[in-house]
Amino acid sequence: MFVKAGRHLVGAIVACAAFVVQGVVIYAGLLACAVVADADTGGPLAGPLLVLFGGLVGVLLMPLPFLPASVIGEAAAKSGRLLTKWLVTSAIAGVLAMGYVFLATLQKPTSTS
Repeated sequence: MFVKAGRHLVGAIVACAAFVVQGVVIYAGLLACAVVADADTGGPLAGPLLVLFGGLVGVLLMPLPFLPASVIGEAAAKSGRLLTKWLVTSAIAGVLAMGYVFLATLQKPTSTS
């Protein structure tokens, strides 16, 4: 049980770190664009707040696809090998992520008038 919990913890940390790294890369790109365009680079807290926001989004959103995917993957490939569990879990996580993106696009547009 502790091995499974450790694997899930490492996976969650890596997934949340991806959001933080993405925030750093986006901020660096925006900063480079502002420097090249000779525009305002923003305040001194813009970068750290973007990274903090990215980390918080990662902590809040990562369990949505990966928790059900890991449970379904473990159940579907109970006696299977690690590769089978990984493939099933990845497929379920991909389907759930696409479903969540689809549901997010169905939001009702707001009027600007």
